Amino acid sequence: MALTLDTMKEWERQLVVGSGGPAVLEHAAYQELKRACGKFPKFPDRLLLPEKMPCALGEQLAAARECNDAEGGAHASGYSVFCEEFLEMCEAEQAGDLEAARKELAQAMAMLLRIGIHLPHYCEEARKAKEAGHGG
Repeated sequence: MALTLDTMKEWERQLVVGSGGPAVLEHAAYQELKRACGKFPKFPDRLLLPEKMPCALGEQLAAARECNDAEGGAHASGYSVFCEEFLEMCEAEQAGDLEAARKELAQAMAMLLRIGIHLPHYCEEARKAKEAGHGG
């Protein structure tokens, strides 16, 4: 099967309705979790250290929202949407709102799955841009 944008959108649809999808992403995440738990048995006690962050959480979240909302989302990227969801989870955690934090975490996890589905396309586009002299 050719890996096209339509194919990836179909994987997203299947993932949403639970009838298939890229289980390889879930398996890879589970394997990485097992490896990380073995390599780093002590997990940090705090999600954030606000006094150590170079930029205030609110400023980072405002920047992500501005990027994602500008011109009807024309400047949004998988990264910027993920950052917005993750930062919203951090904001809810800092407020002590477990229910909201879990909701935002689920949204961030969904974005990671979507990014994973589209990663072949993203990498191909980055490769083409680099070859054309437009990429990092």
